[in-house]
Amino acid sequence: MQWNDLIAWIEEEKLGAVRANEPMADHTSWRIGGPAKVMVWPEDTAACSQLLGHCKTTGIPVAVLGYGTNLLVADEGIDALVINTREMNWILWQDHQVRAGAGASLAVLAGQAARRGLQGLAFSIGIPGSVGGAVLMNAGAYNGMISDVVSQVVVLDLNGGQQVLSKEDIHYGYRVSDLKKNHWFVAEALLTLQPGDREALEKEMNDCLKARKEKQPLELPNGGSVFKNPAGEGAGRFIDRAGLKGLRIGDAQVSLKHANFIVNLGHATAKDTYTLIRTVQQRIQQQYGISLEPEVVFWGLKE
Repeated sequence: MQWNDLIAWIEEEKLGAVRANEPMADHTSWRIGGPAKVMVWPEDTAACSQLLGHCKTTGIPVAVLGYGTNLLVADEGIDALVINTREMNWILWQDHQVRAGAGASLAVLAGQAARRGLQGLAFSIGIPGSVGGAVLMNAGAYNGMISDVVSQVVVLDLNGGQQVLSKEDIHYGYRVSDLKKNHWFVAEALLTLQPGDREALEKEMNDCLKARKEKQPLELPNGGSVFKNPAGEGAGRFIDRAGLKGLRIGDAQVSLKHANFIVNLGHATAKDTYTLIRTVQQRIQQQYGISLEPEVVFWGLKE
């Protein structure tokens, strides 16, 4: 099937706004990446199911995009239908539980929870990602993880088939889950929170935001933490001790503020950034015998 035929089918089925050759640099926090052949913005789970099923049947490559953090896309772009979940941003509260669509903002959700006097999401106030991405990769910070509050997840497989999974079905670990291993699409999630003190929660969130601003290079485009923390110590400390802060390839640079961040100084390419990631891995392996594992997902680049 030609890409124009795919666009015509999406428009005919009314599955969401759709565009051809959409620059991925406009949709990633690194501001890096060539065009996606086709990008679509579905508004509900049913549309996603139909899109996935159609792509499976026709052999069209498909990729799912949240808020584009922890994602590095090749300069040449990606020959795939990219399903952008940002229109699936609904949030429904019922007492101390909340059901949210894949494209809901994790930070917005955390703020709403605090205003309701509910605890369990304060750690996520500064994480610039979506609920879908957070649930998929078990996002966390400041000793909290999304798996602490997940009760149920609605997922779609690559055929578009729908399943409802409990937390126990997912087998969460540090920055990993069966959702990620099985390449499932997280369509929505049910989170269960606990009663807390509103003022204390708002203070905790303000402290988290202040710490992020002080310690992380939020003033420059970046992809979030580049590497998972090895057991016992932060990846940034190894990179810092190895003297790699400020190491630069093109306009990609190991942040001078936090060594586990790589920033885009203005015109960094995916090639620059990818080469810098591999260089840091090699140096740390040579100096400390430690293999740093990327948190970053690579599209169109070899992992």
